[in-house]
Amino acid sequence: TIIEEMSEEEYQKQVQSLITKKLEKPKNLTQEARRYWGHIDSGYYNFDQVEKDVSEIRKITKSDLLEFYKTLICPSSPVQRKLSVHMRSQKSAQTKRSVQIEINDLHTFLIEQGLNIKVEELTTFFSSKELINGPKLEDLLREFLVEHNKLKKDEIEDLIKNVTKLNSEKDEGDPKLEMDQENELIEDVIAWKRNMKLGPAAVPVVYFSEFVSKL
Repeated sequence: TIIEEMSEEEYQKQVQSLITKKLEKPKNLTQEARRYWGHIDSGYYNFDQVEKDVSEIRKITKSDLLEFYKTLICPSSPVQRKLSVHMRSQKSAQTKRSVQIEINDLHTFLIEQGLNIKVEELTTFFSSKELINGPKLEDLLREFLVEHNKLKKDEIEDLIKNVTKLNSEKDEGDPKLEMDQENELIEDVIAWKRNMKLGPAAVPVVYFSEFVSKL
């Protein structure tokens, strides 16, 4: 790992760089007000957090950091844990595809059916239209064939059926994501949050009276 390959001198430079960033003074009154108000709003009144963090950072050795990484962060660690949230789309599986991909697919298909059609003709026709697999695509293709080709109605319908079959085969080939049996599916977020165990309320690190006594 990078930590193992890092020399002690390089590690100390990284530590000092982090300390310098921590101790950086606010550049304006707004930044300073936000820093103090954040401690007040949290309810912990931990105004000395930066100084405490710096003090703890100075104590962390390279071996400590390496052990922490190998135990809690490294994927090969037996005790490593992580939270993974997967969002399930509410839209149907028939997803929108880019116009360029649809035009190329249609052009290849129509050429294979023996039609003499230029890709520029397809591009011009579909440039202002949104292509979606399903009935809308069939209607647009039917409109295109009527305007640009002297085909009989039954011949056009046969082509439409073949396009529908082609799209269905392509959709069946798309990989479907399946959840692990141990995963939890959350249908109602509000109800799920209500079942969560409440954590302890915020308690001031130092009571306000002690700050007043220092004034």
